[in-house]
This record gives sequence, C-alpha cells and structure tokens, in this order.
Amino acid sequence: MKYQIFKALDRPFIQKLFEKKSKTYFPFLKNNRIQDIEIEKTSPFWAKETCLVKYRILFNKNNQKTIRGTAKIHRSGKKTWQIMKSLYGRGFNKKPFAIARPIDFIEEINLILYEEAPGQPLTEILQSKNTKMSTSVSCLKGASAFLIKLHTFPVSKKVFRKAFFLGSKKYEKVFNKIKKIMPELKDYLIPIKNLKIIDKIWRNEKNIFIHNDFYSGNLIVNQRNFYCIDFDKAGLGPALMDIATLYGSLEFPKEIWELNFSEKEIKHLQETFLKTYCKLGGIDYLITKEKLKKFLAKIYLDQIHYYASLTAKGWPFWDILTKKNFSKKIKILLLRTKGYIS
Repeated sequence: MKYQIFKALDRPFIQKLFEKKSKTYFPFLKNNRIQDIEIEKTSPFWAKETCLVKYRILFNKNNQKTIRGTAKIHRSGKKTWQIMKSLYGRGFNKKPFAIARPIDFIEEINLILYEEAPGQPLTEILQSKNTKMSTSVSCLKGASAFLIKLHTFPVSKKVFRKAFFLGSKKYEKVFNKIKKIMPELKDYLIPIKNLKIIDKIWRNEKNIFIHNDFYSGNLIVNQRNFYCIDFDKAGLGPALMDIATLYGSLEFPKEIWELNFSEKEIKHLQETFLKTYCKLGGIDYLITKEKLKKFLAKIYLDQIHYYASLTAKGWPFWDILTKKNFSKKIKILLLRTKGYIS
C-alpha cells in the first residue's frame, strides 16, 4: 500500500486533527486552546519515501508543545506504533530511562506522532569540543544501562515482530549500484561469497527485543536522564546488534563522523560502554568482545548500504565535489569492513 505521507505537511489537515484530538494529545493542557501550529519538514527536500516533520503547537497562556511526526510511503508504521505504546505503558515512561511519549498513529497517512524528547542528542554531546571526557564516559555508562533495561523487556510475539534485517542479497544489490555509478570503487568491493556469514550471525544468538538502530543520534540526554527515539527497525533480534551499533559508531572514520578524541580515548569509551553492559548483564566481557566482530562487520555494511542508496538517489543532481565526497566515504567504509570480515 502506498500512503499519502506528505499530507502530514498539509496545514488544514493537521490543524483539524490537532484541534479535534487536543484533549487526548495534551491532557495537561486541556483548558488551553490551540492558537497556531508551526509545521517544519525535517527530512531532506529530495526525500520521496519518508516524511519527517516537526509541529510546534502554540497555546494561549504562552504554553507550547513540540510534536514529532514520522511517515513512510510503503511500510506500515502500525507495528512500530504498537511497540512504542507497549514500551511506554510498561516502564519506559519513567526517568532515568524512557522513550518519547507516543501520541497517536494516523493510519490513513501512516503517520506516527510522538512528543519531542527533552534534551540533547548524544551525538552532539560527543562531538562538542566543550564536552569533558568524564561526561562522555558517564553518558556511555548510561547508554549501557538503558540497553540492559531494553534487552530484559518482556516481549510478546503478537506485538514484537522480527527486527529489520539486511542480508547479503541486499548488499549485492547495492554493490551493483556502486559499480554502475562509482566504477572507481569496483576493486574495493567485497566478494559476495564472503558476505554470506552475515546471513548466519543472527541464527546463533538468542532473540530478544532490540532497538536495532541504537546509535548516539537516537539517544537524547537530559542531565542524568536518557530518552530513546526511532523504533522503526526495532523487534526481535540478537543483543549484539544494539551493542555493535553504538560501539562501532564510536570508531567510524572521520569522513563519516569526527570525534574530538584521540584513538586511545575512543578505545577507552568503547571499553567503558561494553564493560558496563557486560557487568550489568552478568556476561563475559572477552567472549562478548570476540563475538562482536562479526556484528561490527554488519554495522559497516549497513552504513555502506545507506550511503550507496543515498548516492544513487542524489547522483542525478549532485555536483562533482559532493559525488567525490560520497565516493570517499564509501571507499573508507569498504576498507574498514574488510578488516572485520577477514
């Protein structure tokens, strides 16, 4: 089914929706009337399959709320909505570890509405030149504790689907795109036969509830409190997937994400995150670290898939410099992936 997702930007539709459901959406402001709604599209202008939007709701008495919306053309958000409701209603509505409050699912246009989480993305904290090492360490310990709470959440297979998974066939498809638009990278591509191991790594691990996109941009930090957002890929899968996502992102090459830490400091942050998780979860650190390598290869392959897909969509209207920059990103990711695959 193809949804009319860009109706999420239609002012008359949104105005009517929020006014009709104001008391449900904003129970603590039920005596306040909506004065205005500011609508801002936050997804890229060229995005055709996804619509991300921010609504700033202005009430009388100088009150305001910020609501986020996510809609996708093809894949229904109903399961994601059910997951968010289940988490929020069973313990993830309380500090210090919570998720953004789910507000509504508008099935007509496949739109999930949720309250904006208060705080700053962990990505920004880690990238800031003003962030002390001790603050980063504290944040990563908090991220580990959040994961433990998430990974011990009691699940129902009726609500919790299998987590989103990209396998070797998807990578083969995107490698063919790379060959076509960036032939200079042909010799850096990984043979498909070497990628078959990726299809097996989930089979040998216990499936629990995972976020499946647990990188620092989806963690909002507010003093000592943590909020998690974006459960679009969440479901049943191996815990190592979440661990590898955050652990691996800390060592992404500077072409992808440049941190203001030395290589030694980054290793310390990774070890802090992993050791804290293992200690809280009662699992062996060295065994987990060894198992993690294959999942780190998957994290890098997923990044290659993301950047190559993005490049294919943007190629017709990108300038030469942008094309070169993306070619450089994909090349360095391929080289890093080979290190983990081998």
